[in-house]
Amino acid sequence: MKQVKLIESLDDLDSVWKAFVPLARELGFDYVVYTISNHNNDEFFYYDNFGLHSDNEADFYDPFLEFCCHSYDTMFTGLEFSEFNAGYNLPPKAIELIELGAKLGMISGLAIPLRLAGSNRYGGFNLGTGLKRKAHQALCAEVEGAAQVACMLVHRHIEKILDRKNIMVAPNTVKDSSANADTNGLENLTPKENRVLKKIANGYSRKKCAEALCVSESTVSTHMKNIYRKLGVHNRVQATKIIVEHELSISN
Repeated sequence: MKQVKLIESLDDLDSVWKAFVPLARELGFDYVVYTISNHNNDEFFYYDNFGLHSDNEADFYDPFLEFCCHSYDTMFTGLEFSEFNAGYNLPPKAIELIELGAKLGMISGLAIPLRLAGSNRYGGFNLGTGLKRKAHQALCAEVEGAAQVACMLVHRHIEKILDRKNIMVAPNTVKDSSANADTNGLENLTPKENRVLKKIANGYSRKKCAEALCVSESTVSTHMKNIYRKLGVHNRVQATKIIVEHELSISN
């Protein structure tokens, strides 16, 4: 996550965005969308690297905010997955944007909605490719964990920039469901579990984590189960989120 460390040293949104796009491409995503809005949707920042929205568009609409952020689960997007998303009853404007994205080259996407605990802002990333469905799913199976962690860390940094500059600041009225996780469980982790947690928070796969720590994959799996149990979470992204939201170091 060296690129993320570089991004965390930047102090304005445009610079953060310009630094994130190459990181997304390194993960395999050529098309990148980022949106962050306040809870009332009357203030927002929007970025994309392929002309999906014009900078001065008066009638701005982002289906990502309206649909993906309802559940805060990652989901596939784009024309290749339109039949999967048919149940959302997307309005005509959303369908137009999906079709426009396809014309511009993004036919498949991975939506990563984000909200920090206690923040009145929400949004996230839509990472896209020009790959057909199966190829896109195969890519996501390989890099989704690393992509989620990177997006989460960058989103946290953007929140800090907005806080420092007093932008889109409002009383904390919304709590993320992950706030129910037992953050005190961090103190109960063993040194070995802490090392595993830091590796997975840096996007390591189970196999790479085992290689880095010179243990078996089954040992890593056991540590991960214990970590999840102690923290009261169900997956690596939720575990990483606890570290991110409490501003703990994930350096190896």
